[in-house]
Amino acid sequence: MSTTRTNSSPMKGRLRLKSRSVLARVLDNWPAKVLSVTVAVLLTVFNSFARLEERSITVPLSVVLNEEYVPAAAHTEKVRVVVRGEPDAIDRVSDTDVEAFVDLSPYRSDGVHRATVNIARTGGALEENHLEIRVEPLEIEVALERRLVRRVPVEPVLFGVPPAGYEIASTRVTPPSIEIDGPRSRVEFITAVKTEQVDMSSRTEEFTTRVSLVNPDPFVAFRGGDTVEFRAQIDERIALATFDSVEIVVLDLDPDLIVLAPLPAGSVRVQARELDIERYQSTDVQLIIDAQGVDGPGTYTLPTRPDVPPGFAVLRFEPTEIDLVVGDEAGP
Repeated sequence: MSTTRTNSSPMKGRLRLKSRSVLARVLDNWPAKVLSVTVAVLLTVFNSFARLEERSITVPLSVVLNEEYVPAAAHTEKVRVVVRGEPDAIDRVSDTDVEAFVDLSPYRSDGVHRATVNIARTGGALEENHLEIRVEPLEIEVALERRLVRRVPVEPVLFGVPPAGYEIASTRVTPPSIEIDGPRSRVEFITAVKTEQVDMSSRTEEFTTRVSLVNPDPFVAFRGGDTVEFRAQIDERIALATFDSVEIVVLDLDPDLIVLAPLPAGSVRVQARELDIERYQSTDVQLIIDAQGVDGPGTYTLPTRPDVPPGFAVLRFEPTEIDLVVGDEAGP
């Protein structure tokens, strides 16, 4: 039985020669090839970074506190946020899509505390995962102090006076007191809270209005709102006056009789609205003698009575009686 054998040595040799040739070509001038690949990678990265843009926005800084402590001094209220990414992605992020805050709730002692500024994404910033966001500054310091709540009275501040003839009868504020809230060292020194000025210069009747409270300290807050109701009662001013040199007038004397002795001047003390008193003079006030019962010549002691304008209240008058001397008109 004969066996046929195939000689594979020449084929294997050719494969080895080919592999060596490929390797030789790969390794030929390898430093230059490595440099070319590196440059290509760097160019790709550079181009990628070159397409990125930055936008800077300023956002308010929120402070998270516990119930026992509040800021006692001025601190950073706004921070700078830099957003970096593809132009289209940056354009889809609005200024309100990034929030900044510091968490001071763990601190429960008076003093200055340092805290990290944190960033929270909302809205469009949540959808753009490839955005790079950084904040400046990274940390801030906040002075904390124990909170104090205290009730103090409200004091209305009035400006001007009502027109002539009018006066402020009474004022009232509702509520008459409010609670203030803030750092203990600041709240302790506030004994009252004043309102903004209320102009009284043109008021002639009762009125009610809302008026703002004036905050005496920027670190103190008003619990329950910053306005109160102000009510004022405006009355006409009542005045007292004395009318002197008042004429005494005899009424209903018989036409055949005449007054022989001259009559004195009288005086009348009255109470009335100030505006009314200013409008009248002594000639507008009289003392009246009723001579209807005089039936012949002689001397008669008769009472007087005041005659005053409407709205006048007579407090006193003089004389209260007169000795009236009368005689015949034709004479003795």
